Amino acid sequence: MWTDSRKTKRQKTVIRKRTSRGFLFFLLFCTILLNGLSGKNAQAASASITIDTSKKQVVKGDTVYVVITVSSSESIKSFNGYFSYDNRYLQFVNGGSVVHGNDDKFLVDDINRTGSATKLKYSIKFKARKKGSTTIALQKPYKVCADDSSSGEMSVSYNALNIAVLSKKEAIASSQPQQSNTEALPNAIKAGFIGIGIIFIFMILYYRVPGFIACIALTLYVCLTLLVFVEADVALTLPGIAAFLLTVGMAVDANVLIFERVREELRNGMSVKTAVDKGFDNALSSIIDSNVTTIIAALVLYFMGTGSVKGFAVTLMIGIVVSMFTAIIVTKSLMKLAVNMGLLKSNWLFRVKRG
Repeated sequence: MWTDSRKTKRQKTVIRKRTSRGFLFFLLFCTILLNGLSGKNAQAASASITIDTSKKQVVKGDTVYVVITVSSSESIKSFNGYFSYDNRYLQFVNGGSVVHGNDDKFLVDDINRTGSATKLKYSIKFKARKKGSTTIALQKPYKVCADDSSSGEMSVSYNALNIAVLSKKEAIASSQPQQSNTEALPNAIKAGFIGIGIIFIFMILYYRVPGFIACIALTLYVCLTLLVFVEADVALTLPGIAAFLLTVGMAVDANVLIFERVREELRNGMSVKTAVDKGFDNALSSIIDSNVTTIIAALVLYFMGTGSVKGFAVTLMIGIVVSMFTAIIVTKSLMKLAVNMGLLKSNWLFRVKRG
């Protein structure tokens, strides 16, 4: 009897253990099943946020429109999110009634929508401030809610947008073909220096000492013009080099006009000092007229042209202004200094024979 009682107790214990294990396995199965179902629901309720613009490279002062699109396969009830950017390079202008800018971020606060949609779009207006690069990106906290109350808050995937603000020099250079920068540009610079060297030789051989003075003034002109190009951030592209060499020719032409007027006065029997003064006075109006008409043509090119044509016009105007300064001020000062120092006593130094 005692043995049978012990067996019965063991059998009951085994049955209890098996029942407990079965119940635990059943609970585990239910938990896994519920988690799987909830995971599928969560995966189904998702949204995508895209940040895009028509121009990813802009120039200082340009207007930039950034479009933020929130899309989903389900209807979207509301969206709320912060976006960061560097306000040193972009300035927030406006974005409608639901977009609010503040320092280096802006908020899209569209939580009080009257309806729902599968795609929401927000257009934000910026102004390019200075050269540099900035990234517009979604920042936490953000929230996209589905119209279906059972779905609740959606999971979100998003991208970041990089915008580069270029200088005018970089913008013009980027519009030029790559071959121009790598092959034609160095050849044009080399040809320019050779041409300037030939001009210097001609001026010295034909006008002698005044020609040498003109070479000093032209050297100063080249240095000043290149310095202005650097400070004004002017692109030295092929059209820019062409305009620069054109202004070199105009600077030489101004000196030729002055020297020819001086030689005329010397042939009329005037002294060197008087001839220099009268020569500059007589040539002044011709120099100003020719340069002013060229500046007018350059202004027309600048306001009516685009891209490289504008670069040509800017380079031309800068070169003309500097050439007028060197011809009227520098050459005149050097010529008077040479006369006072006794370096220009003889008419022979001007290639003039007394009649």
